[in-house]
Amino acid sequence: GVFDIRKKNWSDEMCKLLGIDRHKLPQKIVSSSDIVGHVNKTYAGLTGLLEGTPVVSGGIDAPVAQLSAGALFEGEHVAM
Repeated sequence: GVFDIRKKNWSDEMCKLLGIDRHKLPQKIVSSSDIVGHVNKTYAGLTGLLEGTPVVSGGIDAPVAQLSAGALFEGEHVAM
């Protein structure tokens, strides 16, 4: 919870409260679907992926887990 989703940046208030050095957090904020690089020859050989395969930023555990469970709409992640 140190990311302010409304401002789309790290919360100075939360970082200070939790004692987190904001400069140790990623300075460039990207969307989870942004391509941030490509698999190089070394890692293609280690992983079996094709060289040049796009690498995307990805997501954090809870939202990705909800998506993989099929919870696509508001309220579907809550047991009734």
